[in-house]
Amino acid sequence: MLWVYVNGGFMFSSQTTPWPACATATFDASFSSAAREGASRPVTEFKGHLFDRDGRGLPGGTVIQAFVGDVRCAVTSLRHGDDIEGYYTLVVAGPQAVAGCAQGGTLSFRLDGKPLAETALNDLGSGRDGHELNLTVR
Repeated sequence: MLWVYVNGGFMFSSQTTPWPACATATFDASFSSAAREGASRPVTEFKGHLFDRDGRGLPGGTVIQAFVGDVRCAVTSLRHGDDIEGYYTLVVAGPQAVAGCAQGGTLSFRLDGKPLAETALNDLGSGRDGHELNLTVR
């Protein structure tokens, strides 16, 4: 499922596609302002900034991934632009979308493949406006 941030909130696609076995997938997606939730199911949302070990913000394009154990439950990258540089938004799937992304499961994070010390819970919606979580490369 794809999502966009429009007019102060998320809008989810009306279509989904299976999680790709490889790094890419192609499908036609549509969005509706009348049905902003689209085909979404409960998710855990995170937002915040990414920092290197010296406290400097990381550049746009840095890849963020969230895992429960060895199962990848989310992936996104840092946005580019002066007003949002270093800011990320990550939407983590639940078990209905990705087997192994258990509700209540402990999430570990990776930046450009490097594991981080921070962890969080896959709470599937109790933080619907998104949990603030700054991540730092150790």
